Amino acid sequence: LVAWRHRHGGAVVALAGDGVPFDAEGVIAADANHAVWTSQLVETDRSVTGTPISPLGYGQRDMVALPRAEWEAVLAPEDPILEVHIPAGGDMTPGRCRDSMQQALEFFPRYFPDKPFVGFACGSWILNPELDRIYRPDSNMVLWQRELYLYPLAHHPDSRSGLHFIFGTDDVDPATVPRDTSLRRALLEHLETGGRLLGGGMFLLLEDFEHFGTQIYRKESE
Repeated sequence: LVAWRHRHGGAVVALAGDGVPFDAEGVIAADANHAVWTSQLVETDRSVTGTPISPLGYGQRDMVALPRAEWEAVLAPEDPILEVHIPAGGDMTPGRCRDSMQQALEFFPRYFPDKPFVGFACGSWILNPELDRIYRPDSNMVLWQRELYLYPLAHHPDSRSGLHFIFGTDDVDPATVPRDTSLRRALLEHLETGGRLLGGGMFLLLEDFEHFGTQIYRKESE
């Protein structure tokens, strides 16, 4: 994807790359056979026109045109970025996430001044955009998601992203598997009602980190 920022208002809009297959819900399809529509990205001297990605993590079919006089590019595929690792064990409170990223913003310029970066990025089952709907709104995972710009990852129809981390195995029988945590119960109930488990990605641009805690990307898209 690429991202553009409004030169005066500061709003950020992500656009999918050209030719990305999407399903009806705005998730990247595994291949063209599972696609309902395909993204477009056209750049000229005067504007960039493309398929927007909502900060909630889904592609949107209606294209948008961004005049270069009003918008500037802030994220491209070749830009260097810090990849976030999510350790096992939980307790990812928003405060701890912020502290960790703040340490990175101090560490890398000090010890790697020749390697500037534009922000943070990550791909994980924890960034499943449906968690905001199927899990507790006060969970650490959901609270972290709301501070980030989410984007979809390719989804295979048979994928059950995250099951191995949650249950210790990918081979899960909902009828017999333990339901001893709220997360396990929520995801199993989601599967039993025909839901799917998605992975997702995120980015947080360097100049937006100071707004961590305000849901800056979601606020801008309202």
